[in-house]
Amino acid sequence: MSGDAKFVYHEQGLRYRFNDQHPFNQKRIVLLMDMMRKAGLLDDSMLLTHRAAEEDELLLAHAKPYVDAVKALSLPSPSAEVIREAERYGLDTSEEQEDTPFFEHMHEATCRLVGGSIAAAELVMSGQAPPRFPSGRRPAPRAARERVGLLRLQRRVRRH
Repeated sequence: MSGDAKFVYHEQGLRYRFNDQHPFNQKRIVLLMDMMRKAGLLDDSMLLTHRAAEEDELLLAHAKPYVDAVKALSLPSPSAEVIREAERYGLDTSEEQEDTPFFEHMHEATCRLVGGSIAAAELVMSGQAPPRFPSGRRPAPRAARERVGLLRLQRRVRRH
């Protein structure tokens, strides 16, 4: 094992989960870590837990109304008005919108994953760790300032 390698991970990031069949099911991270441990490529000294991203950091990439909508949709029981507005932001639970459904605690889980990306970038930029592949969600080209949706478009094109 490389003494300078780090694995940026926080258990709360596992809450970022659209559904069991979605490509972003975080079970893949658990399986990856298990395989790496069994292969002798990961031990506890390499794990780096991290903070959640702050709202001002989210606003560097996303518009405030979008962040507010994600927060509202993350509640255990979002209001009917917020649910009606969800599709405007590329978030929905309808049959047609299976790619980016909203879910309880989505905002908190997302902040944790974004915080991991920030921590990994800081480690690499400071020279504390070598660049490696990201094991979490890559933000582009899916993310936009006011909605998610490229993956949704790609899946619709594949269907036709």
